Amino acid sequence: MSKGTISPDPSLHSNDSAEKLTSDALGGHLLPLDGLRGVFVAAVVMFHAGLKGAGGFYLGVDGFFVLSGFLITSLLIRDFKVFGGIQFKNFWLRRAKRLLPALFFLVLVVAIGEALFGDAALMPTIRGDCLAALFYVSNWYYIATHVGYFGTTVLKSPLQHTWTLAIEEQFYIAWPITIALLYRIFKKNFKWLLLVAFVLSMVSAVSMFLVYNDGSNLNGAYYGTETRAQALLLGASLAFLFSLLSEFPRFIKSTVGLIGPYAWIPALVIALIASGPVSWMFYGGFYIFDISITFVIAYVVFFPHRVFSNLFTVSPLVFLGKISYGLYLWQYPIVLIVNQARTGFSGIFLFLIQTILALLLSICSYYFLEKPVRYSSYFKKAKAWSVAAPVIVSVVIISVVVGTLTPATKSFAAVSISQKQLTASLKADPIRVLLVGDSVAVTMGFGLAAVENEYGVKLYDQGLVGCGTLIHGLIREDANLPAAPQTGIGVNCSQWPEIYSGYVQKYKPDVVILTAGRWEVLDRNWGNGWEHVGDPYFDQRLVASLEKAVKVLGTEGIPVIFTTSPYFDSINPNTGIVEDSSQPSRVQAYNSIVNKVAAMYKGHVFVYNLNKVIDPNNQYSEYIDGVEIRWTDGIHITEPQGGEYIAQTLLPYAVKIGLSYRQKTVVSK
Repeated sequence: MSKGTISPDPSLHSNDSAEKLTSDALGGHLLPLDGLRGVFVAAVVMFHAGLKGAGGFYLGVDGFFVLSGFLITSLLIRDFKVFGGIQFKNFWLRRAKRLLPALFFLVLVVAIGEALFGDAALMPTIRGDCLAALFYVSNWYYIATHVGYFGTTVLKSPLQHTWTLAIEEQFYIAWPITIALLYRIFKKNFKWLLLVAFVLSMVSAVSMFLVYNDGSNLNGAYYGTETRAQALLLGASLAFLFSLLSEFPRFIKSTVGLIGPYAWIPALVIALIASGPVSWMFYGGFYIFDISITFVIAYVVFFPHRVFSNLFTVSPLVFLGKISYGLYLWQYPIVLIVNQARTGFSGIFLFLIQTILALLLSICSYYFLEKPVRYSSYFKKAKAWSVAAPVIVSVVIISVVVGTLTPATKSFAAVSISQKQLTASLKADPIRVLLVGDSVAVTMGFGLAAVENEYGVKLYDQGLVGCGTLIHGLIREDANLPAAPQTGIGVNCSQWPEIYSGYVQKYKPDVVILTAGRWEVLDRNWGNGWEHVGDPYFDQRLVASLEKAVKVLGTEGIPVIFTTSPYFDSINPNTGIVEDSSQPSRVQAYNSIVNKVAAMYKGHVFVYNLNKVIDPNNQYSEYIDGVEIRWTDGIHITEPQGGEYIAQTLLPYAVKIGLSYRQKTVVSK
């Protein structure tokens, strides 16, 4: 909620049944709860939009998790008190009517939109994203495919934010069954259920710490159902506490009344300093934040008419709370699609455009889709399945079919040039392609050169072994190795601008390809301590170095192709542990900056998604279709077969761009 997501409680963004039942017990509807939803979704919106200072607002999702755990458990407790047991059919049917229509419509729009307009070179395979969203397993899907939520925006799917919906739906399925069993075991004693829920929340917090494992499994810690259940279980604990209010009225109310109005302070402080997220969030930071939010919600529930609670009854916040489910669903894809590269706008103005579009879509979703399905008498009858079943089956089928239409080859099909299309003049005067970069570029170039004639290309493989684009400072590939200045093989890496400028003058290329990334994902120290990609100061230097590359390589308008970095699988021989530099999140962060810089020079700098081509499952791949693509060192491209495999898409792409440049230069002359 994840640039995320953050994810409001999908079932509780408006006057949901659970809240109505809870509110009835209090003698009326609680507007402050809608207002709290508005605050949470506003935080999510700002985080997804990448606003400055909102880097820790992904924690809005935890607010929704806590609120969801409280309201859903309150609904289940009411079932026990009114019916003597949980009405499973009614409970799950209400969840389905609340969640499915808007989600299915979103998936349908995204699937068709990707098939018609999407660029598969920049987006993950949409079929897996659609199916994972539809079956509420997105969180585990993104863990399995190593798709990180932080440090990148370009490589994200417009459905990646559905990981939060998956966690909540899994909670909706497992929690009622768990409570029903515990209710019998503890002989209808809610005190024991309160204790169990609270202990389980602590177990979940500990599991987050263990899964995180010093950052080696950030995705598992952030996406995992067992690690994120802590917020839901704290909300559930509050619901059980509320059910015991008549037994301990003075103690409970006095405690909540004392702490509640000030609990937002630590929550806000954490949200302001936890951008990243920082590692200490996984060592209890999330739990402290969730406890703070639990006290805020408790105060609003116990004292709904006091001054602090009335702050959340402001009309705009209440309205945002009502439409927050749709706003959450639509705002994230809009941010990815309506971006600076497509609009030319940036900053607050771009944010306003994105937010207005998201609000319009969410309002339409709320009034014309969500409410009619939830409250229409038609959908309360059995014949509703005559509509629901075909819709569900159709969306699943479309997701599967569209997935077959949008592999990486689709985006390159439009630019591919077959051997028959190569004119005699092109064969006689092939497109001159200058390939520069580090040793990954060099090894890839061996295979490209082996088939250059087939594509009408003359390749100049001039990478500098041991050199990326960053210069100066100390580097280390592993914490156990001594730090040292970066040195290339027979070359001073800091002189790469002058060296590459000489190559451009010598070979007069029609297009230049830059392949870097291996050295850019290593730890580096410029005198301010150890940093890596994703840290602000490091990223500033990296952006500057890539802009320098554009100026050096793209002189006189020569087009430049940045290749994204593939994943690495480098293991420390002494410890057997995967090196920090091989963490997917670092590669994703680097690739995000590559795309960011390319967008700054639209029409001059292009991006070839090498990461997608040789890591098609969004994780490190050594073999593709039986072809060994990578060296056993987990870094380099095999030669010639690895380079030949890449040539199928890279060289036609380079030829198209190079031809366009030639035509422009001829016209200008």
